Amino acid sequence: MSRSMPVTSMRQSRQPKFVFCYICGRQFTDASLPIHEPQCLQKWEIQNNKLPRSERRPRPVKPEGLVQTNRMTRSGNPHTHPLLLLY
Repeated sequence: MSRSMPVTSMRQSRQPKFVFCYICGRQFTDASLPIHEPQCLQKWEIQNNKLPRSERRPRPVKPEGLVQTNRMTRSGNPHTHPLLLLY
C-alpha cells in the first residue's frame, strides 16, 4: 500500500517530547508542562513562605532561550538533559 508510512516514521511521530520544569526539575511532556508549571510555582511559593525570612529565596524566573534538540532526546543517555540554554 502506498499510503502506509514506514514503521520508523510512525514510531518517531508518536514519541512525546519531554522537557524539564525550571522550578522542580522534574520531566514532563511538552503538552503537560503548561498545566504543571502554575501548580508547581504555587507549591514553591507556599513552601518558600514557610521558611524564615532570612532563608527565603527569590521567586524562580522562567528561563528564556530554551531549545529542545531531537538529537539529545533520542540519544538514550539518561544523563543528557534535553534542554540547552542559549546565550
